[in-house]
Amino acid sequence: MENTITDTASTTENTATRSVPAPPTYSSDASTWLKTLPNSLDRTDLYALNDGDFAVKCVRELLEKPRFELPVEATHPASLWFSHFFFESRNREKVFGTRNLGVGYPMVLARVGGYDLSAPLFIWQIQLEPHAQHPDEWNVQRTEAQRILPNYPLFHLIDTLRGTDFTKRARQLADSGAIGTHALAELADGVRMQLSLTEEGLALAVQPCPTKDELERTQAEGQLRWSAVAGIFPSLPRTTVTEAPAVAPDQPNGLEWQHGLTLLPLDPSQRMVLQTVQKNTLTVVEGASGTGKTYLISALAINALSNGKKCLVVSKSISALRRAQKFLLEKGFGTCRLCCATPRATS
Repeated sequence: MENTITDTASTTENTATRSVPAPPTYSSDASTWLKTLPNSLDRTDLYALNDGDFAVKCVRELLEKPRFELPVEATHPASLWFSHFFFESRNREKVFGTRNLGVGYPMVLARVGGYDLSAPLFIWQIQLEPHAQHPDEWNVQRTEAQRILPNYPLFHLIDTLRGTDFTKRARQLADSGAIGTHALAELADGVRMQLSLTEEGLALAVQPCPTKDELERTQAEGQLRWSAVAGIFPSLPRTTVTEAPAVAPDQPNGLEWQHGLTLLPLDPSQRMVLQTVQKNTLTVVEGASGTGKTYLISALAINALSNGKKCLVVSKSISALRRAQKFLLEKGFGTCRLCCATPRATS
């Protein structure tokens, strides 16, 4: 009888253990979104950029205005961050066609699924412009071209482990173009309760991030902290469909590819798209403005042409076509033609 009881208890325990979802693994770029602290050259506490009330003003502008321009004076060592943010973000936009400079807010500081998190819930894209006459003065700008990006790795991690739908909710908020203070506070409170976190600071206020010495203890306790991080956030693909289309699931690609060279440097997610294009009949890639779609389509066109294929690029945006043409011309594909057409008026 004792053996029967022991075996039953062991079976129950094993079943319970197997029912716990395994934490997902993430790429290095996605891991960067999960671990933004301690301060580095690419990311820093928003409070570290100015001795005054810049952090408070910046977060207030992000939450209340879709467009703004905020002047700020950067003394040493903050001037090093501003210069690095400016040149690094410009280089990435020039090379990859992506916008990677942003402010993340608020912060989840906890240990979840084996990850030591220092992850913002959302990233508000911004841009920097240097002052024309004063080297230590900058303008922080936000225009309609800048987007709000959910921290998809963070929400995916929580959804996987807890069976929640934070990814969907966060996407809906970001797609609206503006996240109201009430909606942000409600989502943040849901994350806090789901992860059993304490709350540090007043909701929708701004306070400094924990120091390097405080970070480990804060993560062990688990905290939702109303702090902000500024810096470079690598681009992440939002959705990549890599299966054959339902209309012709058995239709082979029918094309032979000799190589995967593009002459344009690709990150891992863009390289995956290229491999998918060479294999499947149809590939759909979706991404927000500034995530590098035009750059990627230029790389795909270069690869197709260098493999002896015919290539047609169609877009409703003339600027996107001109940008794609520019990439190809710079790489020596000088026979590309740009055709423009406008819909005819109908009576």
